[in-house]
Amino acid sequence: MNLAPLAIQQFFDNNGNPAVGFKLFTYAAGTTTKLATYIDSGGLTPNTNPIVLNFRGEARIWIDPTLSYKFTLAPSTDTDPPGNPIWTVDNITAGPASMDNAAIDTGGGNNVLLSIPNLPSTPSIFTRIVWKAAATNSGAMTIAINGGATKNLLTQELAAMQSQSVRQNGIYQAIYDGTQWQTGIPVYTGVLQYTGTLTQCTTAPTGQISYSLIGNLVLLDIPSITATSANTNQPTITGMPAAIWPANQQVLSAVVYNNSVPINSSIAIGTNGVISLFNTGLSALFTAAGTKGINAYTVLYRRL
Repeated sequence: MNLAPLAIQQFFDNNGNPAVGFKLFTYAAGTTTKLATYIDSGGLTPNTNPIVLNFRGEARIWIDPTLSYKFTLAPSTDTDPPGNPIWTVDNITAGPASMDNAAIDTGGGNNVLLSIPNLPSTPSIFTRIVWKAAATNSGAMTIAINGGATKNLLTQELAAMQSQSVRQNGIYQAIYDGTQWQTGIPVYTGVLQYTGTLTQCTTAPTGQISYSLIGNLVLLDIPSITATSANTNQPTITGMPAAIWPANQQVLSAVVYNNSVPINSSIAIGTNGVISLFNTGLSALFTAAGTKGINAYTVLYRRL
């Protein structure tokens, strides 16, 4: 259950008596520009401005929830604009709690610009904001509040935002850590490629290895890479970019070639990004004849 809002607002003079006939001026927040209020919830019938309070000092006042107002109460005999008001209250809004610190982005895809009433342009630590994106981002992002300095927006891994992490018309949220904004959006690179080189063969064959980074997970798509064996040494595949090196060695099943024979074995992805191929029983020794390498394989592993 929720507490009901005031159905009709009542105002009082300096003696605590109903402000009968008093004038309520309504302006855009921080200005002397008049801003309409309404008699009905649908916003069909505007109040006069100023609103002249009835014989009980009352008025029906509905305001636009997307706008911020300033109210000024003045005696019935005061001028327009008032020269001797009783009080002025600025930055009045009607958004529900769920809309606090929420706004529609007016910037571009990479530079979020938000106008949020009552929020300082330099927010305090742990300030939370919600916004509707104006466009899809194409790279690293920043946020500026109420014309203040731009602050970086980072992923949940504290990395720069990747292209298309934020989509046009999507709803997103972030929390200020005292230096920059952090969001729960994980890193996502899309599908990228690097050239993997097979070692310990008479030649150094290569293959285009596709990968996607999604948060702390890496999806690796390795093509078949084989060549004539040059010795009994353990073959490896090099060339992995540092961005997807695992923090701990990852041992995974795979089909490996030894002496031209495919065997169900394993690979190990080291913390330096080198993929080591194993013979049967996790042996590092291979036959110095035939073909060695790896069959086409897709693997998912944790980066951190």
